[in-house]
Amino acid sequence: MELKKETMEDIQKFAKEQANKNLSNAELSVFERVAKKGDIAKSKVIKNISKLKVTSDQVKDATNDLTLYMNDYIADLMRRRLYRRTSIKNGKREFIYKGREWLRYRYT
Repeated sequence: MELKKETMEDIQKFAKEQANKNLSNAELSVFERVAKKGDIAKSKVIKNISKLKVTSDQVKDATNDLTLYMNDYIADLMRRRLYRRTSIKNGKREFIYKGREWLRYRYT
């Protein structure tokens, strides 16, 4: 039974990867050693990038919390008979001064 060309290429690729992983550096050519180091560096970068995703979830949570906080704050200002634009302007100004501490307290 003859295997398809794609299957043979996959087998060859797998065999080469395994041989590179299991042979010592002395048995590899210069280019194979460089490729092996590149693969190690690539896996480290991927691992570090996955850590950044957690930060992204934190930013989403902080954005949602801040939106709710600002909605309540601006609604409260508008109940005090301030215009919408004035309320938003005051809310932004207030958050610039107090918001950094609020975010640090909630997310660190």
